Amino acid sequence: MKSILIALSISTSAIQCMVHEQQLIDYNLKQLPPELINLVTIQYMGSRSLWSTDHRFLGNDNCNSVVLNKNETHILTASNDKTARVWDVKTGKPILNLLHNNWVNSACYNRDETHILTASNDRTARVWDVKTGKPILNLSHNGWVNSACYNRDETHILTASDDHQARVWDAKTGNSILNLLHNGWVRSACYNYDETHILTASDDKTARVWNAKTGNSILNLLHNGWVRSACYNHDETHIVTACDDRHARVWDAKTGHPILNLSHNNWLRSVCYNRDETHILTASDDKTARVWNATTGQLMLMLVHDDLVRSARFNRDETKIVTCSSTCAYIWEQYFPSLMQAQLCSLLFTWLCVKKYPKSTNTIDKYLSEILKATAPKQYYDESMLYAVWQSFPAGIQKQLWKRIKQYL
Repeated sequence: MKSILIALSISTSAIQCMVHEQQLIDYNLKQLPPELINLVTIQYMGSRSLWSTDHRFLGNDNCNSVVLNKNETHILTASNDKTARVWDVKTGKPILNLLHNNWVNSACYNRDETHILTASNDRTARVWDVKTGKPILNLSHNGWVNSACYNRDETHILTASDDHQARVWDAKTGNSILNLLHNGWVRSACYNYDETHILTASDDKTARVWNAKTGNSILNLLHNGWVRSACYNHDETHIVTACDDRHARVWDAKTGHPILNLSHNNWLRSVCYNRDETHILTASDDKTARVWNATTGQLMLMLVHDDLVRSARFNRDETKIVTCSSTCAYIWEQYFPSLMQAQLCSLLFTWLCVKKYPKSTNTIDKYLSEILKATAPKQYYDESMLYAVWQSFPAGIQKQLWKRIKQYL
């Protein structure tokens, strides 16, 4: 045991020494590819980073929304293949198909998960029986329906449509109760906690707060592009919005003044808070979902996809993030690295800036060896322990990290 501890101590010293050596090298972290920057900078700032593995579920066409059920045995997706589907998380196989006549833009469960509510480009929102897969209720708009959700006691359904309206419906009869009119397509709509207000996001470049009883407009939040998504924080002091101008914005919910900007490299599709409102989760056409510090705006985590990301949500205990991109839905499992693993990752990715390794560096063993030869003092030269730190990562993490490194070798 003592020899192992000594070896680990030497390895830690070696890595710390190498990181220090690299800090003396004249390079700029901004040279790193965008999806790698947070993997380095977070470590130098002394924060604990999150690493993720992913499980994917394949669909037939673009996936537009995704959500886990309460016990995380099933995943619910909405897709351009005209279906909402329920998938088995263990097997990755579909167990229920709900068929519309056009693209399905969103899907969600009711509270006890006996019903599924969908919104579609066939101009309807529909309620389905989860056991039988049969439609129970149809709600008709004059344009594509982009989103649909229940109120808390499930007596009402709130929809957002390209007919420039958000509507409140009686969840039993399907009768229209309230219409909220924008000057452009309405992309999303949600209630505040006590359901006195409704928050909408629209292509007329505004997010708006409405009185849920009278339908009167209370607050307009003006953007520089189409607003795709908007939601409150829990105490309703802030509103966060996602916009086509490449920004998510946090606003003061009373004054309407902007507080914080979170920048992506392309359009944003969705945005939400975690439960204790310390983090904000965004999804973007720049092929990433990102987790941000909700107070400072610091980037905390980046989940890189192969295509644009249409939706991102936390699971109930926030140990996982579920996203959808093109033909895949993903469940990302969050993982906290040890200090040694974090230091090794800083070393792996910062070394991409220097690029003095030979082109034959096509395996992780060769990559580690080349870095050591170029940076480590001889007294700390210990390849075996460095490999041991690498091997201490879960297999999925190793695969993800090496995949990103190989893209830039």
